Amino acid sequence: MSLEQLFFSVFIANLVGFGGLSSLPILRSQLVGAGFAADTLLLHSLAVGQMSPGPNGLYLIALGYFVAGLPGVAIATIGILLPPLLVLLLERMRVRLLHLPQFRAALHSLSLTVVALLANSSAALAWHASTDIFGAAMTAVGVLLLLRGASPLYGIAVAVAAGLLIYR
Repeated sequence: MSLEQLFFSVFIANLVGFGGLSSLPILRSQLVGAGFAADTLLLHSLAVGQMSPGPNGLYLIALGYFVAGLPGVAIATIGILLPPLLVLLLERMRVRLLHLPQFRAALHSLSLTVVALLANSSAALAWHASTDIFGAAMTAVGVLLLLRGASPLYGIAVAVAAGLLIYR
């Protein structure tokens, strides 16, 4: 994947994603199209991003590093920063259009689409992470914690503790 492809992949994924991990489905399809083992690459990037302080989208910087080293970090950072700047410009238009029912319906449809795509990608990542009984158990525990609304710190703590007990 060239630096240009990396930039556009991160930029487009971040542009159409609505925060957090909603850019995963688009990014995954871009990586698969470029011939990468997308699930492994994304799982490693997500692990680094979740361990790092800051917003959920920082996994994209780790992805840039895994794909192209330090130049990939710079390109991914630029790709992350541009969409919010564009959103500031679009916010002025949104204020003027929000009273239109068609516009509100379009926003609602986009939100539902992102949820559906995210569910599909999350299922694919969970399946890929469940390579053995330990991975399947940790995936199940993670899903249960997520559904119960537990803090991600609980999931990280359980995973670290289980890993230390099993792989010592």
